[in-house]
Amino acid sequence: MQVIRLPLKFIVPLLALLVTSCGFQLRGSEQVRLDPQLQVMYLGAASPNSDIVRRVQNSLEVSGATLVATPGEAPYSLWIDQEQERILTASVGGAAQATSKNLIMTVAYTVKNRDGAVVAGPEELRLEKLVQHNVLAVNASEREMSIARQDLRTRLAEQIIRQLQNLRLEAATDSVDQPK
Repeated sequence: MQVIRLPLKFIVPLLALLVTSCGFQLRGSEQVRLDPQLQVMYLGAASPNSDIVRRVQNSLEVSGATLVATPGEAPYSLWIDQEQERILTASVGGAAQATSKNLIMTVAYTVKNRDGAVVAGPEELRLEKLVQHNVLAVNASEREMSIARQDLRTRLAEQIIRQLQNLRLEAATDSVDQPK
Protein backbone atom coordinates (compact mmCIF):
# COMPACT_ATOMS: atom_id res chain seq x y z
CA MET A 1 0.00 0.00 0.00
CA GLN A 2 1.35 3.37 -0.99
CA VAL A 3 0.91 6.40 1.30
CA ILE A 4 0.39 9.76 -0.33
CA ARG A 5 2.30 12.53 1.43
CA LEU A 6 1.22 16.09 0.83
CA PRO A 7 3.69 18.88 1.47
CA LEU A 8 2.87 21.19 4.37
CA LYS A 9 2.44 24.11 1.98
CA PHE A 10 -0.69 22.37 0.62
CA ILE A 11 -2.10 21.14 3.94
CA VAL A 12 -2.23 24.51 5.73
CA PRO A 13 -4.20 26.33 2.99
CA LEU A 14 -6.48 23.32 2.67
CA LEU A 15 -7.24 23.39 6.40
CA ALA A 16 -7.83 27.15 6.28
CA LEU A 17 -10.25 26.65 3.39
CA LEU A 18 -12.14 23.96 5.28
CA VAL A 19 -12.46 26.07 8.42
CA THR A 20 -13.69 29.18 6.60
CA SER A 21 -16.09 27.24 4.38
CA CYS A 22 -18.04 26.08 7.43
CA GLY A 23 -18.63 29.70 8.49
CA PHE A 24 -16.10 29.81 11.34
CA GLN A 25 -14.93 33.30 12.31
CA LEU A 26 -12.81 34.50 15.16
CA ARG A 27 -14.85 36.52 17.60
CA GLY A 28 -14.75 40.21 16.72
CA SER A 29 -13.22 39.62 13.30
CA GLU A 30 -16.41 40.06 11.29
CA GLN A 31 -16.46 42.92 8.80
CA VAL A 32 -18.60 45.87 9.84
CA ARG A 33 -20.82 47.14 7.02
CA LEU A 34 -22.56 50.39 7.85
CA ASP A 35 -25.16 52.34 5.92
CA PRO A 36 -23.20 54.70 3.60
CA GLN A 37 -24.70 57.67 5.44
CA LEU A 38 -23.00 56.48 8.66
CA GLN A 39 -19.53 56.46 7.12
CA VAL A 40 -18.93 59.91 8.63
CA MET A 41 -20.08 60.00 12.23
CA TYR A 42 -19.57 61.75 15.53
CA LEU A 43 -19.05 59.45 18.52
CA GLY A 44 -19.87 61.03 21.86
CA ALA A 45 -20.02 59.44 25.27
CA ALA A 46 -20.66 60.15 28.92
CA SER A 47 -17.35 58.36 29.60
CA PRO A 48 -15.19 58.82 26.49
CA ASN A 49 -12.42 56.55 27.83
CA SER A 50 -14.60 53.60 28.80
CA ASP A 51 -13.84 50.17 27.34
CA ILE A 52 -17.17 50.03 25.53
CA VAL A 53 -16.61 53.38 23.80
CA ARG A 54 -13.05 52.44 22.83
CA ARG A 55 -14.22 49.13 21.38
CA VAL A 56 -17.03 50.80 19.40
CA GLN A 57 -14.60 53.47 18.17
CA ASN A 58 -12.09 50.82 17.09
CA SER A 59 -14.76 48.82 15.23
CA LEU A 60 -15.98 51.93 13.43
CA GLU A 61 -12.47 52.99 12.42
CA VAL A 62 -11.59 49.48 11.20
CA SER A 63 -14.76 49.48 9.10
CA GLY A 64 -13.56 52.61 7.32
CA ALA A 65 -15.89 55.07 9.02
CA THR A 66 -14.55 58.55 9.65
CA LEU A 67 -15.07 59.83 13.19
CA VAL A 68 -15.20 63.60 13.40
CA ALA A 69 -14.48 65.94 16.32
CA THR A 70 -17.85 67.71 16.62
CA PRO A 71 -21.47 66.69 16.00
CA GLY A 72 -21.92 69.48 13.43
CA GLU A 73 -19.33 67.91 11.12
CA ALA A 74 -21.27 64.66 10.66
CA PRO A 75 -24.72 63.83 9.32
CA TYR A 76 -25.26 61.45 12.29
CA SER A 77 -24.06 61.23 15.87
CA LEU A 78 -23.83 58.19 18.12
CA TRP A 79 -24.10 58.97 21.81
CA ILE A 80 -23.19 56.25 24.32
CA ASP A 81 -24.42 56.82 27.86
CA GLN A 82 -22.66 55.79 31.05
CA GLU A 83 -22.43 52.04 31.48
CA GLN A 84 -24.02 50.72 34.65
CA GLU A 85 -23.04 47.64 36.58
CA ARG A 86 -24.91 45.75 39.26
CA ILE A 87 -23.87 42.66 41.17
CA LEU A 88 -26.58 40.56 42.75
CA THR A 89 -26.17 37.51 44.93
CA ALA A 90 -27.45 34.57 42.90
CA SER A 91 -26.97 31.79 45.44
CA VAL A 92 -25.90 31.41 49.03
CA GLY A 93 -23.95 28.49 50.46
CA GLY A 94 -23.12 27.41 53.97
CA ALA A 95 -22.50 30.07 56.60
CA ALA A 96 -24.66 32.46 54.54
CA GLN A 97 -21.85 33.26 52.13
CA ALA A 98 -22.45 34.03 48.44
CA THR A 99 -21.39 31.16 46.17
CA SER A 100 -22.38 32.79 42.89
CA LYS A 101 -23.07 36.33 41.82
CA ASN A 102 -25.00 37.70 38.87
CA LEU A 103 -23.11 40.47 37.07
CA ILE A 104 -25.48 42.77 35.16
CA MET A 105 -24.19 45.46 32.80
CA THR A 106 -26.32 47.95 30.91
CA VAL A 107 -25.50 50.72 28.49
CA ALA A 108 -27.77 52.98 26.47
CA TYR A 109 -27.11 54.63 23.14
CA THR A 110 -28.85 57.10 20.86
CA VAL A 111 -28.34 57.97 17.20
CA LYS A 112 -29.27 61.51 16.17
CA ASN A 113 -29.15 63.33 12.88
CA ARG A 114 -27.42 66.67 12.33
CA ASP A 115 -30.56 68.56 13.43
CA GLY A 116 -30.60 66.70 16.75
CA ALA A 117 -33.63 64.58 15.92
CA VAL A 118 -33.45 61.06 17.34
CA VAL A 119 -33.09 58.49 14.55
CA ALA A 120 -32.62 55.44 16.79
CA GLY A 121 -32.97 54.99 20.52
CA PRO A 122 -32.56 55.71 23.20
CA GLU A 123 -31.94 51.98 23.29
CA GLU A 124 -30.78 50.23 26.44
CA LEU A 125 -28.71 47.09 26.05
CA ARG A 126 -28.42 44.71 28.98
CA LEU A 127 -26.31 41.60 29.50
CA GLU A 128 -25.95 39.29 32.47
CA LYS A 129 -23.36 36.72 33.47
CA LEU A 130 -23.35 34.32 36.38
CA VAL A 131 -19.98 34.27 38.14
CA GLN A 132 -18.95 31.68 40.72
CA HIS A 133 -17.62 33.15 43.95
CA ASN A 134 -15.35 31.20 46.27
CA VAL A 135 -14.71 32.87 49.62
CA LEU A 136 -11.67 30.63 50.09
CA ALA A 137 -10.06 31.89 46.86
CA VAL A 138 -10.90 35.57 46.84
CA ASN A 139 -8.18 36.54 44.34
CA ALA A 140 -9.33 33.92 41.85
CA SER A 141 -12.96 35.01 42.31
CA GLU A 142 -12.06 38.66 41.72
CA ARG A 143 -10.07 37.70 38.61
CA GLU A 144 -13.06 35.75 37.30
CA MET A 145 -15.29 38.78 37.94
CA SER A 146 -12.82 41.00 36.06
CA ILE A 147 -12.83 38.61 33.08
CA ALA A 148 -16.64 38.56 33.14
CA ARG A 149 -16.72 42.38 33.10
CA GLN A 150 -14.42 42.52 30.06
CA ASP A 151 -16.50 39.88 28.28
CA LEU A 152 -19.75 41.78 28.89
CA ARG A 153 -18.20 45.07 27.75
CA THR A 154 -16.96 43.43 24.55
CA ARG A 155 -20.38 41.91 23.89
CA LEU A 156 -22.17 45.23 24.59
CA ALA A 157 -19.88 47.04 22.14
CA GLU A 158 -20.55 44.33 19.54
CA GLN A 159 -24.29 44.74 20.09
CA ILE A 160 -24.06 48.50 19.51
CA ILE A 161 -22.18 47.87 16.26
CA ARG A 162 -24.75 45.27 15.15
CA GLN A 163 -27.55 47.74 15.91
CA LEU A 164 -25.77 50.34 13.76
CA GLN A 165 -25.36 47.79 10.96
CA ASN A 166 -29.10 47.08 11.02
CA LEU A 167 -30.03 50.75 11.08
CA ARG A 168 -31.62 51.78 7.79
CA LEU A 169 -31.63 55.50 7.20
CA GLU A 170 -33.80 57.30 4.71
CA ALA A 171 -31.91 59.01 1.94
CA ALA A 172 -31.66 62.75 2.32
CA THR A 173 -33.84 63.26 -0.75
CA ASP A 174 -36.56 61.01 0.67
CA SER A 175 -36.87 63.08 3.84
CA VAL A 176 -38.18 66.09 1.88
CA ASP A 177 -41.93 65.98 1.39
CA GLN A 178 -42.67 64.95 -2.16
CA PRO A 179 -45.88 66.21 -3.80
CA LYS A 180 -48.50 63.49 -4.08
